[in-house]
Amino acid sequence: MGERAIVIICLTLFVAVGILAVLYAGARRGNAIGQIEIAKKIVKDARDPWKPGDEEMEELAKKVEALKKKE
Repeated sequence: MGERAIVIICLTLFVAVGILAVLYAGARRGNAIGQIEIAKKIVKDARDPWKPGDEEMEELAKKVEALKKKE
């Protein structure tokens, strides 16, 4: 197995254990629903980490187009 594969496996395990730790801590505090929502947000952000930047760039592009039309 290559070094890259080991790093990917370790990172995947780290994320999985982190999510489980958040859920466990939330369950122990009695706020499991809140912790589940946080875990869902983390997973959603991990799937598309550049989404906020992409949305800002799209908004900027629209503003630039509007300025070009005014000229």
